[in-house]
Amino acid sequence: KVTIPIAMVLIITIIVTSFNSGTFMAGEYSMGQNGEPTLGIRAFWGVFVVVNTCLFISLGGLDTLKYTAIVLAFPFLLILLVMILNLFKDMKSYYKEEIEQ
Repeated sequence: KVTIPIAMVLIITIIVTSFNSGTFMAGEYSMGQNGEPTLGIRAFWGVFVVVNTCLFISLGGLDTLKYTAIVLAFPFLLILLVMILNLFKDMKSYYKEEIEQ
């Protein structure tokens, strides 16, 4: 009886903080990283995310939202793979520099 309310509070806390971080980063990127985004810009991104989520859920339920997230995440997968390859390339050059010294 005690752990269920505690778990609910913790789950809501992590959702709210994640949403706050997401709106902050979206606002910062939309401003071109010129300082901290204003409350209006963060509110715009928050409303934008909520409206899009409600729209996708109303169009086809959670399956539509899930498949849309997968499709939109694919380009980031390619970027991540390039970043991993560059990391290994950089580590290899750093290792060669350390051996030569």
